[in-house]
Amino acid sequence: MHALRKTNFGILIIICTLFISGISIGQPDPCSSQVGLTCELSSTYTLPSATGVLNPATGPWGTPGSEAIFSYTPTTSGTFDIQVTNDNYYVDLFIQTSSCAANGWIYVDDIWANSVNSFSLVAGVTYYFLIDDENTTVSTGIINISCPCFSPPGGIDNSVSILTPLTSIVSNTLSSCNDCNFRSSPDQILEVEISCPGNYTFTLCEGATWDTYLYLSEQPCGGVVLAYNDDDCGLQSTISITLNPGVYYLAIEGYSSISAGAFDLSISTPCSFSPLPVELVFFEGENQGRENLLSWQTATEHNNDYFIIERSEDGIQFDQITLYPGQGSSNDISNYSFIDNSFEGTKNYYRLTQVDFNGEMETHNTIIVQSESDAELMVYPNPSDGLLTIETNDKSENSILTIKNSMGQLIFNQEFPKSNQIVLELNEDSGVYFVQLQTRNESFIKKIILR
Repeated sequence: MHALRKTNFGILIIICTLFISGISIGQPDPCSSQVGLTCELSSTYTLPSATGVLNPATGPWGTPGSEAIFSYTPTTSGTFDIQVTNDNYYVDLFIQTSSCAANGWIYVDDIWANSVNSFSLVAGVTYYFLIDDENTTVSTGIINISCPCFSPPGGIDNSVSILTPLTSIVSNTLSSCNDCNFRSSPDQILEVEISCPGNYTFTLCEGATWDTYLYLSEQPCGGVVLAYNDDDCGLQSTISITLNPGVYYLAIEGYSSISAGAFDLSISTPCSFSPLPVELVFFEGENQGRENLLSWQTATEHNNDYFIIERSEDGIQFDQITLYPGQGSSNDISNYSFIDNSFEGTKNYYRLTQVDFNGEMETHNTIIVQSESDAELMVYPNPSDGLLTIETNDKSENSILTIKNSMGQLIFNQEFPKSNQIVLELNEDSGVYFVQLQTRNESFIKKIILR
């Protein structure tokens, strides 16, 4: 009897040892170790050899493996791309907004190596992303969420007048929107003004390292497509075409939604041009508190009478703010500067126009100067029983006030009064709500609780 007890005890020790050293040890609750995401900054994950604790049943595949959870709270509403990579078998991606909990996960995708999914996210709402392994072996990868994308005014990223036989445009599509439906990639739209009729070549050969497309059309992202090219030189593109004087639009696109990068576009033509009235080296701006410092430099000037500086709050309607005398004719470098201390808002557009003695003028590229705002949105009392006072010290007109619940559903929407204060009585269920004031230049968000 005594020996039998010893044997059973030994078997028990062996069984416990095998269980502890096996590959299916359960992991702790992943909600307790969730990681906050920052847009455009990749976060890594490692799913160890373990069984998970959530294993949502909403997906088409079983996910017995370990899990990782990431959270993100956008400051602006919009479309965001979530990229997830994986180095071992399959992982599944899930999302939920209520809280990080065992239930409520919505299946998104089954990921073998690399996948990008787009989500419409609401400002101020916290979203949770669950990566769950379909087996119990180790898997590693990254998760990345794109920063919100705001299209430029009129959908045009840059403008250029072709006044020399060779023109170079250096930019990138990494932070661009997908404004055109030519491809699924982010793109740059270049407005090209042609003054000399003749043959023109637009090329990215030796000017990009990623898979590019070029589309030349009569309208931004549309109209008649005059020419396009995919792989004229390796993965890069070239268009050669005869053009009459006029304005054309060149879309620099990528092969797919993840094709983007820096580029150096070369535009060449055999046309002969008259000497430039002004060879502009740069035009740039910098915010210095309540002042915007504008600076520009010329390499040469020919019959240059003066410069016009214009300012706009929307990039479309410009107003003249000053005239600045030129050097007449000069082959030396000339530096200019102007301080604007009468601007409003946090985002201002400036453009520089050069005027000859004979009245002919040339408008150069538009620049943007961004400044910090001391404006704020105040909502009180918070928590509230439903009666709210909302006010702001922002002086912008035509601002829009919206209120949404935690599911992103709109419950209030109207233009904010010019008195900059409004009193509302909300007859809504208890819970979390988000008050957003969208002004001409920025967006304010406050989270409130209704009791």
